[in-house]
Amino acid sequence: MESAACLSPEVELLDVPLVEDERDELEDPEFKVETPPPGAEGGACLGSRPGGAAKAEADEKRSVLDWVQALILRRDVGRLDQLHKEKDLLLQRTRGELRASQRMDLLTRQQQRMKAKEANHA
Repeated sequence: MESAACLSPEVELLDVPLVEDERDELEDPEFKVETPPPGAEGGACLGSRPGGAAKAEADEKRSVLDWVQALILRRDVGRLDQLHKEKDLLLQRTRGELRASQRMDLLTRQQQRMKAKEANHA
């Protein structure tokens, strides 16, 4: 066994006997540990619950369903994004056509005014 000089400081501190006040705190009824219920013995793991396998299976099914739902939502969002882009392009084309139409109307009116001025001056 190793000598006490080779041990880490944490181990050396553990070898020191407790002070009387510390013993009182550890013996306080507030710090009592409860024993497990009688049905918890018999090879059951700590923290396991009856029906734990069914719960794990249900959680796995839920996670698969969540995954599928996330895929569907991503697909739908992708489709909505594509529709939004198409709508924006359609609006840009329509605005361009409207501007061109308005310019044509303006040019037509200007030509009519020029013809009217020429008819008045001649």
